[in-house]
Amino acid sequence: MLLVIIVSIKAQEQEQIESEILNDLELSEADEDYAERIDELAFLKDKPLDLNRVNEEELNQLFFLTVEQVLAFFTYRQKAGPFLSIYELQSIPGFDLHTINLILPYVKISSAQDVSKDIWELTKSRGSGWVMGTYGRILENQEGYIRQGDARLRYLGSADKTAVRFRWNQKDKLLLSLNLEKDAGEPFSMDSGKLSFDHYSGSVYYRDLQKGKHLIVGDYHVQLGQGLMIWTGSQFANRNSLAPVLQQPIGIRPHTGMMESKYLRGAAGSWKIGALTLVSFLSYLRQTGRIEEVEDGSHYIRSMQSSGLHRTTTELKNRASYAVSHGGAAVMYNLSTLKVGLGVLHMELDKPYSPPIRKYNQNRFRGRQLNQVQMNYQYNWKNLLFYGETAHSIGSGWANYHGVSAALGRAYSLNIRYRNYDGNYKQTYAQSFQAHGNLGNEKGFFGSFGFHPNRKISWISSFDYVKFDQPLYRVDLPSAGYLLQSQLMYSWYKRGHVRFRYQYKWYQQNFSASKKNLSGLANALRQQFRIQFRYQLTERLGIANHLEVKFHGKDAEQNQQGFLVYQDVSWRGLKNSWQSNFRISWFDVNGYDARIFTYERDLLYAFSFPSFYRQGFRTYLNQKWRISKNLDCWLRYALTWYPKEESIGSGLDKIIGNKKSDIKFQIRYQWK
Repeated sequence: MLLVIIVSIKAQEQEQIESEILNDLELSEADEDYAERIDELAFLKDKPLDLNRVNEEELNQLFFLTVEQVLAFFTYRQKAGPFLSIYELQSIPGFDLHTINLILPYVKISSAQDVSKDIWELTKSRGSGWVMGTYGRILENQEGYIRQGDARLRYLGSADKTAVRFRWNQKDKLLLSLNLEKDAGEPFSMDSGKLSFDHYSGSVYYRDLQKGKHLIVGDYHVQLGQGLMIWTGSQFANRNSLAPVLQQPIGIRPHTGMMESKYLRGAAGSWKIGALTLVSFLSYLRQTGRIEEVEDGSHYIRSMQSSGLHRTTTELKNRASYAVSHGGAAVMYNLSTLKVGLGVLHMELDKPYSPPIRKYNQNRFRGRQLNQVQMNYQYNWKNLLFYGETAHSIGSGWANYHGVSAALGRAYSLNIRYRNYDGNYKQTYAQSFQAHGNLGNEKGFFGSFGFHPNRKISWISSFDYVKFDQPLYRVDLPSAGYLLQSQLMYSWYKRGHVRFRYQYKWYQQNFSASKKNLSGLANALRQQFRIQFRYQLTERLGIANHLEVKFHGKDAEQNQQGFLVYQDVSWRGLKNSWQSNFRISWFDVNGYDARIFTYERDLLYAFSFPSFYRQGFRTYLNQKWRISKNLDCWLRYALTWYPKEESIGSGLDKIIGNKKSDIKFQIRYQWK
């Protein structure tokens, strides 16, 4: 049976595997930083992990694997010895057909002869890499580009979005990355013969995964513990995921995505000495924010902005308007069943941060400096995995997150998590398991139960209760909420699968402005049902269907409903010289709170998570051509049509008319 799977996988391109991974992680909106993780997978596709030599740090590059699956892999290898065949993946507890499908493109099994050959190939390697250019724009005229007069009320640049990426890898140890980008609306010029992009990012990265050595100069990310103190870059432990992945801290890694905030710039290193791993880092980076001068002539940061957009005179004025410095260190002790880590972090701004005081932010960070410490652990005992982190912002509050996962035989799994983040816990770069955007002022209990009677059927349900003792944005009083989710999935021969998913969410909010006569908080309820079907009809032709229904209700408000259905078709030519995928969808959403997000396939290292509101149709076509062994290009056209609307969007993004379309083109040259 696995032979059928392998044949099917070889017929799939990386883009299709990536879409499966991102769908599994239940991302709700676009985040260009996820391109970094997909970038890592692209590297592993060319340099697969050897199942007989891979260590834990290397295997954790497959970020979609759970901690339980990683532990099960090494437990199996320790007991059964070296893998003799890829077929053995079926014997590892927790590795169902869907998981094996995702893993296969990135792993291999080498014999002793293969290993020596790999070393010889590395010795004579002159390096590999690629350079890629991307262009895109919205085809309709938007208000910000046609408005004349006051420069403060229009976009200063063209509607073109351009990006250039460069990667170079020498012997799997030295990696160089460089990114250049201009967003739509940002000015682009050739002043004095100098090419002027809005954003530049790059790094030089030396690594030796077998010896646990890492050194980065340039832009990078730091991820420690479960993210209560610092976790920059993408993370997949969000509460909306049905079975949130337990975050696996990687220490440091280069920032290779296009995100223009929430990363560090400077130098970072990590070293493994026996059972100890040491991490240290220093960073200095100018960021975008709104600066205000007060009567005594001093300056304050009133808001920190992370969109990365610098299209108007106001946005350009705020660009690189303040500096933030970071310095930190961590030590991790790692045995076969026990991991313990300690970390410290110092953050300093060149100007005091003093946002306008609101009910929801009065206990958050203010000032110029912030010092934090943290302790994290993982302990594996028999079929139980205990994990957690405690963090403290010096002079203020605490944050605690602890949990246990249990494998109850081969068919059942259980996960319990508890979190308690003080209202006065202060942080700036923390990301972890949380219901609210800002980590703090939150207490919650999460539990999930999984049933896997065989490798084809998987059923999992989860429940999360959360309580907020202090106000939140649009919630002026203490509040509470819960989220119930359940999903049933059936897979066959990995040619396809079908999923049924249900979500029930209850939470509290302020009454709308028109209901000021009502006191207290309004109860809000959201229900969502989704069916996903994907099947590979032949080696070259595949289809996918998606149906989603959403209901939203709130006290003293009219109920809202949303409906979305789409059909996908993908096909490829002989010898994979060209590939296409096409989607047509129809949506009918009568309220903003019932809008529906869905994942769309895009260009390489690009992701679309549009939200659908009102009534209309959307379609897109992706086309890829392999022009030669070293040269590929992609083309994408997308169109959204709102038959009952006279305009789309608002402000400077407003389009007169009922259609919005965009085109994207990408070309990549690679060498090995």
